[in-house]
Amino acid sequence: MLAITKLRSVGSAKRSQSCLRLCRFLFCVLACQASGVVSAQTTNFTLGATSLLVGQAASANSVVLAVTPSAGTWTAMANVSWLPLSAANQGGKGSANVIFTYDENANLTRYGTITIGGLTLTVTVTNSGSGVFQFTSAPTTNDTQRFYTVRSP
Repeated sequence: MLAITKLRSVGSAKRSQSCLRLCRFLFCVLACQASGVVSAQTTNFTLGATSLLVGQAASANSVVLAVTPSAGTWTAMANVSWLPLSAANQGGKGSANVIFTYDENANLTRYGTITIGGLTLTVTVTNSGSGVFQFTSAPTTNDTQRFYTVRSP
């Protein structure tokens, strides 16, 4: 517990009052920090894509996560067992390329999500084996999205 006592100074009373005010201010700052009243800086997250369409063969993929400020921490978690994240990709500090794998899909098209820093990436695994991959970019600053299709030979 911190306590402030009245300061006695050989100098002027004005200097003593200024010193006392400074001590009270510092005491308040320290007390607020200790009690959690002083709020932390807000962390912002942005995903490079909000959805991915991948082929039926088991493989790996990734999504870029931008974090500001760079000291911001994040966690990631999938909602289905066929979309596992390694321990290294379940959380971190700052921007990252979050890597995930997905199991082979021999049945109907299936959907899963990965929540990263509170944002959702939807992963769709086809069963067609067509080699067509589609994804949607995250909204830009003017709230537009871009849609991409990549075809393998």
